[in-house]
Amino acid sequence: MAARYAATSAGEDAGGPLTKPNMKLLALVASLFIRTLHATLRVKHVRAENLVNTPRYILAFWHGHLLLMLHSRWHGPIAVMSSRSRDGEYIARVFPWYGVDVVRGSSSRGGIAALRGLLRKARDGKNIVFTPDGPKGPARVAKDGVVYAARSSGLPIVPIAFAAKKKTPPLLGPDGRPVSVLEGALPLRRADSRAA
Repeated sequence: MAARYAATSAGEDAGGPLTKPNMKLLALVASLFIRTLHATLRVKHVRAENLVNTPRYILAFWHGHLLLMLHSRWHGPIAVMSSRSRDGEYIARVFPWYGVDVVRGSSSRGGIAALRGLLRKARDGKNIVFTPDGPKGPARVAKDGVVYAARSSGLPIVPIAFAAKKKTPPLLGPDGRPVSVLEGALPLRRADSRAA
């Protein structure tokens, strides 16, 4: 019984919900859900030129904004860090449906190896992504990894955010759907990151 519980909790139970074929199917369904959700929103990109006009960068956004960031105006090739947790496994399987490369690890498990992996991806010409507050938080409190990556790679940090309001007249489109807003603030250059 204990062996079966251990296998199930690790996602290795042959008949359980976390088998590889089921994970692939779940990832496909999740990517379709995210695309469908995005299709129901009226999207306005604010200062998107900070992403479009910056050829190489570190994209940074809060962990709570993850769901619709796959539809921001980032350009590839791009790599993201995803935690080694079960939740991280789910999202890591969704990213390839969007052409996003994944490096596994987080501040609490495998973070140094994952950070090195992301820096290798940056040296190979990919843009890299951070959720500086991570899955465990505290929410909206940045950890040092993103600044370290900017210093090490020389890439600018481009922070972005997602916001949505429901049933607020100024943010409703002509069809009555809520408007989501993606903001790209000014990139943080290498010299600026030393002051942080």
